[in-house]
Amino acid sequence: SHQAVLVAAIEARSPALVLLENTTIGLDLAASSAAATNSTMVGYCVALSLEGDAARTTSEIYGGQLLADARAPLPAVVAVNSGALTDQEPTAGRGERVQLPAPVELDRLRTRFVEAVEPASAGIEITKVGKLRCVGRGIGGKENLTYAEDLGAAPGDQVAVARPRRAAGMGGKVRPGGTTGDREKP
Repeated sequence: SHQAVLVAAIEARSPALVLLENTTIGLDLAASSAAATNSTMVGYCVALSLEGDAARTTSEIYGGQLLADARAPLPAVVAVNSGALTDQEPTAGRGERVQLPAPVELDRLRTRFVEAVEPASAGIEITKVGKLRCVGRGIGGKENLTYAEDLGAAPGDQVAVARPRRAAGMGGKVRPGGTTGDREKP
C-alpha cells in the first residue's frame, strides 16, 4: 500500500526531510511512515525552515485558532497545509528523479488497480478564488443571502453556504467541510 511504498523509499534513500500534503490521507501516511522509520513527525505545518540538524516548524492547532512553533530533529516527516509555502522564493536545488523497486509487500496485496476515476465537480475550487465569504446559521433566511453576495464583491469572489444552511434549502456551490469532520457527498 501507500505506506509500504513510502517507507521503502525512505529506507532506501534516507532523506533528511519528507514533505506530504496535510490531507486526511497525507496526515495518516506521515504519521505511520514516521513511526515505521523512527523519524520525527509534524502535522498541520504552515511554515518551515531548516536549522542545522533540525526543522523549525509552525503548525496550526485547534482548527487554526493557535500557532505552535516547534524544533523537530531530522530526519522528519512533515505534513504541510495546502498552499502554506507558496510565498517562498524558488531556489536552485539538487532535485533528481530515481526509480526505486517496488517493495515486496505489494506482491502480497489482495487488491489490484482497475482504473482512476476523477470525482465530479462539486462547485467552486476554493484554492482558486479571490475571496470566499462563508455563511452559516447567522445569515438567517435565504432572503439575506444577497447581503453576503454583495458585500465587497469583486471578480473572482464567491459565497459558500455551510451544511446546516444548505440542509435548510439555501443551496450553495462549495462542498462543506470544517473542523467537525462533517462531510457531505457531492
